[in-house]
Amino acid sequence: MTPPPRDHALSTAAAQPGPCGVSVIIPAYNAAETLGATLASLDAQHYPHWEAIVVDDGSTDGTADVAAQAAARDPRVRLIQQPQLGIAAARNTGIAAARADWLLFLDADDWIAPQHLERLTAALAADPTLDAVHCGWVRVLPDGSMGDEHFGPPASDLFPAFADHCALATVGVCLIRRSLVLAVGGFDHSFRNCVDWEFWLRVARAGARFGAVRERLTYYRLRQTSISIGMRNIALLHSNALRVLELAHSPDPRVANPLPAHAAGAPRELLARRRLLITCWCAGLAIGHGNDGVSLLAAIADRDPALDPEAVATMLFAAAPLPRGLLQNAWPQLWSALEPQVTAFLTALEARSGAPQLARRVVHLLAGKAAAEAWQAAPATIGPFAIRPLELTCPLTDLRLPPGVEHLRCLLTLEGQVIGAAVLPVTGGQVTAAALAEATAGKAAWPILGHFFARTLYPQLHVKHGPDGVSLWRGERQLASGLPPEVASDPALAHDTIGWELMLQEVWGRPDWPLVRFYVPAPDDDSAAIFVPGRSLTVELSAEPPTLITNWAQLDVTLTAGGLAVTRTTVPAPQGRLSANALIAALTHAAGMDLCRAVVYQALIGRPLAAEPLGLRARLAAAARRARLRAT
Repeated sequence: MTPPPRDHALSTAAAQPGPCGVSVIIPAYNAAETLGATLASLDAQHYPHWEAIVVDDGSTDGTADVAAQAAARDPRVRLIQQPQLGIAAARNTGIAAARADWLLFLDADDWIAPQHLERLTAALAADPTLDAVHCGWVRVLPDGSMGDEHFGPPASDLFPAFADHCALATVGVCLIRRSLVLAVGGFDHSFRNCVDWEFWLRVARAGARFGAVRERLTYYRLRQTSISIGMRNIALLHSNALRVLELAHSPDPRVANPLPAHAAGAPRELLARRRLLITCWCAGLAIGHGNDGVSLLAAIADRDPALDPEAVATMLFAAAPLPRGLLQNAWPQLWSALEPQVTAFLTALEARSGAPQLARRVVHLLAGKAAAEAWQAAPATIGPFAIRPLELTCPLTDLRLPPGVEHLRCLLTLEGQVIGAAVLPVTGGQVTAAALAEATAGKAAWPILGHFFARTLYPQLHVKHGPDGVSLWRGERQLASGLPPEVASDPALAHDTIGWELMLQEVWGRPDWPLVRFYVPAPDDDSAAIFVPGRSLTVELSAEPPTLITNWAQLDVTLTAGGLAVTRTTVPAPQGRLSANALIAALTHAAGMDLCRAVVYQALIGRPLAAEPLGLRARLAAAARRARLRAT
């Protein structure tokens, strides 16, 4: 490892930094297409005290011209040119030229949000004991779409995390003290891959205290790599990753003053499993290139009969789409092309690791993960998973499925719009209509109710504008206030705020009650009273609840919705009387979200949203009548 060069002038500059607070080091090789956007993201920073050092590492395109033009416009940008020595050497050149006490390493095809430096420097100012602070990141696909947000571990000591994997996927997420970078020797240019991972491992072993800002502030560009270049690099990537893991689980004499707890490295007994899992990651990249990755297993001799199938599946699932410039949501389209290579690798991995039934179990897990990414409302089959759209406004029927299908993933649609998904077991080659309805109510009752109210009830609400924002009213009763302006044109946007109160008003037939009254009974009650001779009774939601007179101190009450049992609870009857208001409150408390699920199951699933009758209570009453007819 060659440390960044240090001479007296640079050491003095490091001890007495200039006016800028952060030196941003940007190694660039043939980055003319992307460097402009990277530099533009610096120019947009809310925090102005930065300098950018672009190290042109022997580019043969217009990289130097892009950097020179930026430097001419902004004196905070500097260009250094050198022969091509690799990314580690280029970063070390930038470290040596840096004037600030804090460093950010930013790749020439990534960019940062305008708040990036502001948020991270604020975190450092708030806790002067920190040596580094990192933020969240997101992968950006070649078409400009973005994947999920990712965040590093919140712990201040990240050595255990880095001993397992590279916990910060891109280097541009982290600000770090220049003095610490110098102390650990900068970047090791003997590594062609895993340069960042190996660097962070040394930094963490040296005792760096990390802080975290849980905001997505770094954008990591994902590019589709050519198969020939990618396959040549995968074996090297694997070799370097194994080197990093060996260093992580051994003493490292390059770190002069390691944290005592990490001086000997991570426990050696963890190394075999970690080597197997990093091999799975690299094999996933190979599989994404059309190779099966089996040859990578020749580099390791580890056995682990307890190797976790879920961990293996997670590695393959994350890695395989990347060489194609894709993310995990592409698996439904990739499955048929990748499955043969996946099976070949897993069969070889099972033999090498000694983990019984590993291949079968991982393929099943991968198929489930791939099926979970399927959101196109079209029939498909992924391994033992069948994917079928289920239109909830049409009558549900039993579904027959092909041989070999063990699970059904239903894409739940309302009037053609996908609102959710449910996974059900397949028994005897089919899934019954009742099972479909029950699973649908369990997974999507709330959005189904929202769509129903959007067609029936929300258009009847009154909108008022006030100094605190938009308010929604039902008659003379205010449902909510302080709502955003867009709710005025579409009250359904406030479903999460007002939907529960409206549902209770509808199903109990109390449109003028505020939400609190469904849980705290009012003392006045003029409901008709009936005598209950026994201790147990059933109350149907769609019927008018009575006041109950009883000889018992408490009653066991079952609530049904459209004839379907929702909950059973014991309710006190002080002085032999249970008012209708108290009965409603007790049953609402006891039912909780099951009330919504039962209402949707009985009143909405399998029926058009605009069908008569329109009211929930009337629909439940019709369902209760049908239930009584079936019982007779």
